Amino acid sequence: LTVAAVDGPRAARYRIEYLKDDKKKEIYAEAVLVASGGLSYARSCGATDLAHRIADSFNLKVTGVRPGLVPLLLPSDAWTRSLTGVSLEVAACMGSTVFVERILFTHKGISGPAVLQASSYWEHHADAHKPLVLDVLPYLKEEEVLEWLQRRAESCRKRQSRRPMPASEELARKLPRRFADGFWKNEASKHLGVRPRSGLEDLESSALQRLASLLKRWEVKVIGTEGYPKAEVTCGGVSTEELSDETMECKRQPG
Repeated sequence: LTVAAVDGPRAARYRIEYLKDDKKKEIYAEAVLVASGGLSYARSCGATDLAHRIADSFNLKVTGVRPGLVPLLLPSDAWTRSLTGVSLEVAACMGSTVFVERILFTHKGISGPAVLQASSYWEHHADAHKPLVLDVLPYLKEEEVLEWLQRRAESCRKRQSRRPMPASEELARKLPRRFADGFWKNEASKHLGVRPRSGLEDLESSALQRLASLLKRWEVKVIGTEGYPKAEVTCGGVSTEELSDETMECKRQPG
């Protein structure tokens, strides 16, 4: 289907060409209303990028077209691949936008309500990857997290006569166990430069502070999205600068 402006009376301002039964047809119209949806539901309901292509043919500004409300992909060697099926509530931050909802680790990356909403604000650039920042204890302030870690560390020191336990055992008091184990072994212990078997009682006060900060601001490298087949919406489109805010009619191409 194509739409073209033509010279003629007002009632024949546009020529619309389309195929029907493999035959080319055309009609003329005073105005054209384009309702083609986006790329997100192409397979399920036949939505297309027709509106974007028509806008482009009239040299209208189309901006920011990308999948939205879509699962995010993490590197193939990310340790989080072992967490498939684990869910927890977080504050997911993309830039200055924050969503407090649950996330779900998948075999490809991260999904769940918080990530789906944050994904609409993720944009890939050739020279930069905007990280996803997760606060895994969203209902505690950082100073409260630190105070809790300090109390648990002191408690661990008092029971040193017992079998020592890795810090993940304490983190599992507030986080899903599989996540606590993986986070401590693959993320926190490396960040702090300590052995995975280290307990909270082995950490100096500065290390406890850094652990509290990491729990509140864990940067996760995102390498992409699962694309339009898994996206619930298409972000971007014809720039609002091109449209009347009263009628939605194109300013530069009336009708």
